[in-house]
Amino acid sequence: MGKNGISIGSASLVLIFAVLCLAIFSLISLQAALSEKALVEAEMDMVMAYYEADSFALHVLELLISDTGKIPEQISDVAISVHEADTIAQKVSFSIEVTEKKELYVEIVLHETHYDILKWKLQDIYNWLPDSDIIVWLP
Repeated sequence: MGKNGISIGSASLVLIFAVLCLAIFSLISLQAALSEKALVEAEMDMVMAYYEADSFALHVLELLISDTGKIPEQISDVAISVHEADTIAQKVSFSIEVTEKKELYVEIVLHETHYDILKWKLQDIYNWLPDSDIIVWLP
């Protein structure tokens, strides 16, 4: 080794450090990609469950429309609730479970010749209770 040159040992240390940094960054990128994949799969399952419930709700609505007589209390394990019944129209609602925590709630008004959809929404069915055991601040 000359007095003005770089030694081989210091170049090896820099190369080892660069390879180590690249390996760590690749592991961090892999972990981020795996967590994003898990989130996307959970969202995909939720969307598929929603559209299955939506399709089933359309089937129940079709059965309600085609039945010209009395509205049944239950269609294929779906409880049908009649809120207001008169000679002109009937307000009917039902809900279909999408996941353990969400349901599709449908509320319609059935007239003699047509129907009106009042609500067709995804709503939560669980009750969230905050944890009150943790003391955040003491006076």
